[in-house]
Amino acid sequence: MKSIRSKVMTWSVSILILLIVILFFGAFHTYKSSIESTVKEAMASTSSDSAWHLSNFLDGYLAPLEKLAEDDVVKTMHLAIQKEVISLQINPNYENVAVIDLTGRAYYLDGSEIDLSDRGYIQEALKGKRSLSEMIISRKTGEAVIVAAVPIFNNDEVVGALIARLDMNLLKQYLSTQSVNKIYDTFIISDLGSIVMVSNPNLLHNLDCLNMDDLISEDRSFKGFSDIVKASSISPSGESELTLNDEDYFTHYEAIPNTNWKIYITMPRSEITNKLRSVLLILIGIAIIISIGTILFTWNIIKKYTAPILELDRLMEKGSSGDFNVYFNPTSEDEISRLGISFNRLMDKIKTLTYYDPVTQALNRNVFKNSIRHLCKVDQRNKFTLIMIIVNDIKILSETKGFEYTDSILNITAERIRSKLNEEQRLYRFDSDTLVVTSECYEHQSQDIEATAHHILQLIQEPMYLKNGYEVNRVKASMGIYHRCEEREYEDPIMAVTVATKYAHQIQADEPIVFDSSIHRFEEAHQNLIVEIYNGIKNDEFVLYYQPLFNLDNREFAKQEALIRWHHPKHGLLYPDAFIEIAEKFDAIVELDYWVIENACKTIAKWQLEGRLIKPVSVNVTAKTFENNRFIEKVEAILRKYNIPVNILEFEITERVVIKEVEKNVRTLHRLKRLGIKTTLDDFGIGYSSLSYLINLPIDSVKIDRSFIEQMSSRNEAKSIVSAIINLCQSIDLLVVAEGIENYEEYEYLKNCNCEIGQGYYFSKPLTLDTLEQRYLSQNGIKSLQVESEYY
Repeated sequence: MKSIRSKVMTWSVSILILLIVILFFGAFHTYKSSIESTVKEAMASTSSDSAWHLSNFLDGYLAPLEKLAEDDVVKTMHLAIQKEVISLQINPNYENVAVIDLTGRAYYLDGSEIDLSDRGYIQEALKGKRSLSEMIISRKTGEAVIVAAVPIFNNDEVVGALIARLDMNLLKQYLSTQSVNKIYDTFIISDLGSIVMVSNPNLLHNLDCLNMDDLISEDRSFKGFSDIVKASSISPSGESELTLNDEDYFTHYEAIPNTNWKIYITMPRSEITNKLRSVLLILIGIAIIISIGTILFTWNIIKKYTAPILELDRLMEKGSSGDFNVYFNPTSEDEISRLGISFNRLMDKIKTLTYYDPVTQALNRNVFKNSIRHLCKVDQRNKFTLIMIIVNDIKILSETKGFEYTDSILNITAERIRSKLNEEQRLYRFDSDTLVVTSECYEHQSQDIEATAHHILQLIQEPMYLKNGYEVNRVKASMGIYHRCEEREYEDPIMAVTVATKYAHQIQADEPIVFDSSIHRFEEAHQNLIVEIYNGIKNDEFVLYYQPLFNLDNREFAKQEALIRWHHPKHGLLYPDAFIEIAEKFDAIVELDYWVIENACKTIAKWQLEGRLIKPVSVNVTAKTFENNRFIEKVEAILRKYNIPVNILEFEITERVVIKEVEKNVRTLHRLKRLGIKTTLDDFGIGYSSLSYLINLPIDSVKIDRSFIEQMSSRNEAKSIVSAIINLCQSIDLLVVAEGIENYEEYEYLKNCNCEIGQGYYFSKPLTLDTLEQRYLSQNGIKSLQVESEYY
């Protein structure tokens, strides 16, 4: 295993090397970018200057031709006289000079005539514009030439034009004197793609091509360059990168004023790379030197500051092996030394905490287990008693009141237990809410121990006055007892007393419960039932029954409530009271609730497909499901899965669910309301019924508990309460539902009180899905209630 020193060194060196590499590549990249930027700026400046010089050269080259076009004799367009004047005044650098008449016919000085009316540069000149042709094949010589044309004006009207072939050798000689040709490879190309001039023919593989299209047809490797030329037609200047002859080039182009030409200058990227290579070697050398120096410096620093940490590690190793007398000797006043001082204090405290619980000052769990192992040695055949006390709801109290509150309760509880113990009996803290007493148990002592346990339980549940000023009227506790004798020496004592205590907690016993085999079997039965519930969900053993609800004013079917039943493979049809309570205690109720919601939605989706007139389906939701953080998310997923209208699904929750965590549950009710799901407050009147909270709850209806309905026939007070609830709910726009209607008198009274909805055996028992559909849900509508005559 690596030490902290080697780990810190590894990490430090890795980080340092990473930083050096980042700095190295950052510096190199910055330098490279700077060089490339400088080169690009120089290329832009050079191309701009070259374009300007070339424009001036062309202007100077064509100036004599333009001046000749202004001669009065030339303006007469008398060819014989013109030829004499032109022959005497023409610049010797001009070749194939000709006069063009308005029809586009060329009259050369040697007497030849050619029709050039279809040439674009001729047409431009006859329109009064100086123009240069593309690279064309001369009709006179058959050579690739560029021809200049200038218009001849007479009284501001074009009467003809003069043309002369451009001397490309003269252009090349001029360009060779410029710096651009000495540093860069240069191209002059027209906007239409004619290749006017190339400073280095080798770049074009010495191909004799007039324009870029011909060049691409000969060699596809020039496609990239052609694309740059085409793209440059919309911009007077710019830069790009291209690949020629398997080498990357920077390129910059600039428009030559007064022409349709652009000058393209290129520079191989390799020239910059070669210049950078020496810089790269220098940077690598510097990086290596800095890395070695930094590593040596870092190693010395780490060695110095990790020495106390390694010493602490050595001391902790000794302490973990049971030597609580180790001591750290601080050598400075930094954090590590303070950690060492804290270590010394910790070791002192561990000596105490190894054996005792700090809250109750009782012996701790480890000591308890060691004591039980000692008492259970077979050769000693010890007889002893375990008394386990669980302080009920201590975990919930710690969440709502805080640990200081519950620690005070546990501390007082432990003091009260100790006050009833003798010298041979010991108290242990077994769990966060559990204390255990061990006692030797000789013959005829079990009854005395049970009597003491009973007194302890009573004493624990007396009012407590906590140190922080709180008063606790009654602490609820559950107690289990286990007597170990010879015939029970093979039982697990801790498991046995735990089973007895949990059984006492489940039945809310006010007296200690002594372990026996029947309790064990009861606990096993509960565990088996939970397993069967999960298997039942998996094997689709549960089924939904539906109890119809009716409008009391017209006796029409209004909606139905989904009720779960269990087709148990051994016990047949089971009603909820046979398994719901156990499911709630062991959290299986959440799975059952989601099963009911999903299968109710599945049934609604089936009705949609069958074209039935669907009435709302209400589903009961228990507290654990409603308070689950993923409840809304789960409901939304089910609704999306079956694609049913949200207003068809309704939820029923009890008052206890809402009151348990009011703020959180009210937020959940608001979210349901925003989804469009209606909620009913079930069993109203028997819990925390209050007008103030009822007004503020985002619910849609209230269901009066059946206990009030049952008592209406025997107690006028019950009638008054029912009438008051109906009036109260209607005053705040809540729909009222009465459940448990058993006879006509109850129905008639509720109807006269303007109760809207009724449910009970007077109307219908819970029905199977098939029966419900046959009686009340036709595919074309709904059926009204038909009540047997015996009810009238």
